[in-house]
Amino acid sequence: MSDQAVHEMICAYASGCLDKENYIQFRKYLDEGGKLPKRELGETMNLMSLIPAMLEIEEPRPELKAEVAKKILTYQDEIKEKIKQIKKTRTGTVTSVEKTTVKKPSTEPVEEKTIKESEPEKKSDVNVEVPKEEKAAAEVHKKAAPKLHSAEIEEGDYVPDPTPMIKKPMGIWVWITLVILFLLLGALSVYHFFVVDNYESTINNLKREAIDTRAELREKESYLNSVNPLVEFMAKRQIKTIDIEGTDLAKNANGKLMVSVADNTALLDINNLPPIEQNLKFRLWIVSEGKSYPSIIFDYNQNTRYYFIENFPQVRFLDIELVRITAERNSINEIPEGNTYAFGAPLFN
Repeated sequence: MSDQAVHEMICAYASGCLDKENYIQFRKYLDEGGKLPKRELGETMNLMSLIPAMLEIEEPRPELKAEVAKKILTYQDEIKEKIKQIKKTRTGTVTSVEKTTVKKPSTEPVEEKTIKESEPEKKSDVNVEVPKEEKAAAEVHKKAAPKLHSAEIEEGDYVPDPTPMIKKPMGIWVWITLVILFLLLGALSVYHFFVVDNYESTINNLKREAIDTRAELREKESYLNSVNPLVEFMAKRQIKTIDIEGTDLAKNANGKLMVSVADNTALLDINNLPPIEQNLKFRLWIVSEGKSYPSIIFDYNQNTRYYFIENFPQVRFLDIELVRITAERNSINEIPEGNTYAFGAPLFN
C-alpha cells in the first residue's frame, strides 16, 4: 500500500469517516506487517479534536425563556384544576355511599335467616362502581396523605401533587451548555497554542534584537568617544599635517601628526605600534636644525588611537625637519636613546 493511501486512511480513521471496505483493507495491511506512522495518527487525532473550536456558538432566543415560563404556569393551572375535580368527585362519591348504607329501623320482626340473606345485599349496595381514573387518583392521594380523609379536605388546604414524580431526561439546554464549555476549552487551548506561543516567540526575538542593538550602540559609542578628540581638534585653525610610517621594528605602524599653528597644540594619530617591555614607554621627538625636542610620553593602547599634545615644542612648523617615536627607558632624557619605531617629515622638506 502506498504512503498516500495509508495517510488518507489514517485521516479517515481519525475523523471517524472510515467505511467498512477501507477498514477491512486497512486491517489486512496491518495484519500483513505494514508499518503505521503512529506519530502522524496522533497528530491527526489532535487536529480533529480542535475542529469544535472553529464552530460558531449559537445562543437561544431571549424570548424562549419567557415562553418556557408561560408553559410551566399553564401546566400548574391544569394540575390544580384536575385536583379540584378529583376532590369534588371523591367527596360526592363518599356522600352517596353513606346515604345508601343508612336505613330506617324496621318495626317488623326479622328472622335470623332473613338477616343473613340480607347481608350480601348490603355489601352489594356499598360496592359502588368508581371510574379507573378516580381510583388511580385516590390511591395517589392516599399515598401522599394517608391520614387525611377526602371528606375533610376543604378549599384552600394543601393537597400534594397527584401526578407521580417522573425523572425527566437531560434537556437539550444541558447538552448545549456542555458543548459550549467544550468549545470554550478547545478555543482556549488553540489560543494558547497558536497565539500565546507566537507572542512568546516574538517577545524572545525582540529581546535578542534589543540585546544586539545595545551591543551595536555600545560599539558606536566607543568609536565616537575614540574619535571625539579628532573632531574637537579639527575645529581648530591653521592645522598642518605630517605623515608618519613605521621602521623595520614596526613595519605596520602608520599615522599622522596634526599641528595647530594658531594655538601651538598638536594631535598624534598612531596605529599598529608593536608591544614593548613594561619598563619602556613611547615618546615623540621633534627634530629641528639637528636638535631633538622632547614631546609627549604615552603608553600605546590599541583602543586609544589619538593622543592630544597640549604643549607642543616651541618650534616653527617650517623649521621641523623630522618627527620620530622612540621607546625610552628614562622619561627625563633630553635626547633620544631608545630605538626608533616610527618617523615622518613635512612634505615641503
